Amino acid sequence: MTTDWKFELIAGPFNGATEGPVWDGKTVLFSVPVESRILSYEPPSGNVTEFRKYTNRDQRASVLPRSPALWLPEWLAAGCPIQL
Repeated sequence: MTTDWKFELIAGPFNGATEGPVWDGKTVLFSVPVESRILSYEPPSGNVTEFRKYTNRDQRASVLPRSPALWLPEWLAAGCPIQL
């Protein structure tokens, strides 16, 4: 089986697998659980920056519909949304 898909490396290499991605309307957020980090990829510029560190290897993140807030696990964000 062949495909016409083309993949592009935007960041890395990392010390393990990445999880996600989550689109927040401006950036793509993805986690590197082994490194306890959530990274942010900005498509127009191609920049990858650290969004949050010390995540205790967590890999869950989501963006709420109709909300500019990213919700992280309660133990990580004390149940509070992070305004984007």
